Amino acid sequence: SGESPTMSPYLHSLLAWLATPLTDRRIDESGLPPLIFSACNWYNDWKAPTIMELATRYPDSQVIVVGGLGRLASQEAHEAFGEGYDMGNRLTALGLSPHRLTAIGCRECAAVDGSNCGCVGTTGFNMDRLLDMVRAEAEQGERRLGGGRRLLVVEESLLVRRVFATMLGRLRGEAAAEFGA
Repeated sequence: SGESPTMSPYLHSLLAWLATPLTDRRIDESGLPPLIFSACNWYNDWKAPTIMELATRYPDSQVIVVGGLGRLASQEAHEAFGEGYDMGNRLTALGLSPHRLTAIGCRECAAVDGSNCGCVGTTGFNMDRLLDMVRAEAEQGERRLGGGRRLLVVEESLLVRRVFATMLGRLRGEAAAEFGA
């Protein structure tokens, strides 16, 4: 028919994140602060200063940290019931305002009752929770997280490809479901 299908605001925002190369110039020209995201794990000690550096550089940015309990999770993560909560504790101790921070861990996982986590804190869990947040916001018509914002991912080099491959796979599945492909 020549008409392109209509994309949901959620899918459009996520595809915009992935389709636009991230540079400081583009962030500044967009007029919107980037969203800072980290899939948390046993590298939290290394990531926290980098997240704080970005949060200082972009003082209007929201920070989302997500993580379950992987096999190498620290004692602090076990006590907090998730790597995301542990990172949230670290960031607030370093001075990040709780109003800018969303920490997600095992309690948000629909697969468990919050008392007996069997998850290993996988990249899939982390990406699914990020996408759940953006989807919920788009469905409510809010623009705090999506709305054309760039996504800054703080991740160790080993896992960068896994994070983006997982996100692309999740988006591909959603696009296929939305467009019947």
